[in-house]
Amino acid sequence: MKSPRWRGWQVAGLALLACVASDFAIGAVAGSAAASGPTGRFGGTLVVSQRAEPRTFNPFTALDVPSRDAIRLLMADLVSIDRSDLGTVPALAESWTIDPDRRTLDVVLRPGLRFSDGSPLTTDDVVFSLEAHLDPRVGSPQRESLAVGGRPPRIVRLDERRLRIELAATYAPGERLLDSIFVVPRRLLEPRLRDGSLGTAWGPGTPVGELVGAGPYRLQAYEPGKRLVYERNPHYWKRDEGGRRLPFLDRIEIRFFGDAESEALQLRAGQIDLLARLPAKTFSALQQRLPASRYRFQDAGPGLDYHFLVFNLGSGATDATQRRRQGWFRDPRFRRAVSQAADRDAIVRLVYDGRAAPIWQPVSPANRPWFDASLPRPSHSIVAARQDLAAAGFRVGAEGALVDRDGVAVTFTLLANSANPQHLKIAAILTQDLRSLGIGVQVVPLEFRSLLDRVLSRRDHDAALMALAPGDSDPASEMNVWLSSGRSHVWDPQPAQNPDWQLEIDALMRSQLVTTDPRQRRRAYQRVQQVAQREMPLVCLVSPHMLTVVRRGLRNFRPGLLPPFALADADVLSWDENGTR
Repeated sequence: MKSPRWRGWQVAGLALLACVASDFAIGAVAGSAAASGPTGRFGGTLVVSQRAEPRTFNPFTALDVPSRDAIRLLMADLVSIDRSDLGTVPALAESWTIDPDRRTLDVVLRPGLRFSDGSPLTTDDVVFSLEAHLDPRVGSPQRESLAVGGRPPRIVRLDERRLRIELAATYAPGERLLDSIFVVPRRLLEPRLRDGSLGTAWGPGTPVGELVGAGPYRLQAYEPGKRLVYERNPHYWKRDEGGRRLPFLDRIEIRFFGDAESEALQLRAGQIDLLARLPAKTFSALQQRLPASRYRFQDAGPGLDYHFLVFNLGSGATDATQRRRQGWFRDPRFRRAVSQAADRDAIVRLVYDGRAAPIWQPVSPANRPWFDASLPRPSHSIVAARQDLAAAGFRVGAEGALVDRDGVAVTFTLLANSANPQHLKIAAILTQDLRSLGIGVQVVPLEFRSLLDRVLSRRDHDAALMALAPGDSDPASEMNVWLSSGRSHVWDPQPAQNPDWQLEIDALMRSQLVTTDPRQRRRAYQRVQQVAQREMPLVCLVSPHMLTVVRRGLRNFRPGLLPPFALADADVLSWDENGTR
């Protein structure tokens, strides 16, 4: 099960198009052995734009979306979550079974699997890959997810094609645990695991011929600052309906552009075939300027991403000013007042051209299996916000400034990603909204890595605008966010003491992870949403729409609901006769 990804360079969401019954399947489950895809035409090159380069090609340590997207073209997992309907589908695993208490997974590999260099892929490689994720020296973000019940699983090799995974506790999502656990060649990387250097293997300077996986493509060239060029993997396991080995495309080229404006210019010049996760204003401008006869414009509605304002609720600050401000922030009435003052409709209209959904809870309405539609949608109300602040002991002082019980003016700094123009605009709107309450806000633009460091490591901040892209629609992917011990527990990393409402969330999240009753799971996660809306550890604001522009002639294109968004079906993409480059 993937952990959520911090959204740094990406500014548009991903869409959930359908509910999936298999999200709630309990008991013995067998995967289909099918390995066929839709038909298409062989040949051609697809040129895709990306706003940031991968930081690594290491599937054990990659955290950022550009790296994970680059890796997924090279790698394959045992079981995949279909990026369009969010059900599980076989990948390297031909089939699997799960015992009724959801603690033991028996996996059978497809026969004749090979890596991209032609070497055999067996259970030895799978066992090595799983053990590498679990080795604390590697620093894999998936280690926590695999350690169900707080203990690593027991991995048993049965023979060349069969293995057993014995979990320490019941795991309700079952085989979803194995999505994005990519299988790598043991013979190449075992020495790096032994000497403790696996975590730094396969960096951006690695010769492309050394990057070996079982995905649909091989890396042919990497020109830093310019492009990635992938070539067809001749040993890929998947075939089309006619039995022909996929993928269809000869090459995929990913070109790097630092901003959406540069991407749009290249698209209009015919140098790019596909743009995804577009800012709404860029999407609207392209829709007006480009002919519909040559391009398809797709607005798939809100996605799973949620964008929010978060306050530093920690304690123990050495600076007196920060200690005072944290005292304000820890009062839920202060946080609710900020939420009441935030004009989400204005954000949707002015920042996203209407192409976003306002949200008040950390689950997008697109996530239909888990979204609690019964929760109220509070209206934008300065009056209600002032009532909450008055109840918390704040009052309006001289010249309309809000002051606390000691007469100190209420001001704070708000960090925002300097490379995300949407967040900078949201920060400007929030500054105006809070000024109407007498609260002073100073916006501090920061490079994304610096912002994450300030919030998650140094905890040297008042508030920040951030966004999360869940690793799955299932709430198990949000454990790192909601557990007080989670690595992405952004409002109070490593808390010294938890309030009662946080302890309740901890208990609910642990409970939903192990129950085999789908109705109990749903009730537990809906209760998490109810507590979150009442206590407001995150002031949730919007879930942007997924916006895509693609040149006509590209067949089998379906924008993904999870990373990799644009290339979710890269192995079956093909050009028709009029579209081939």
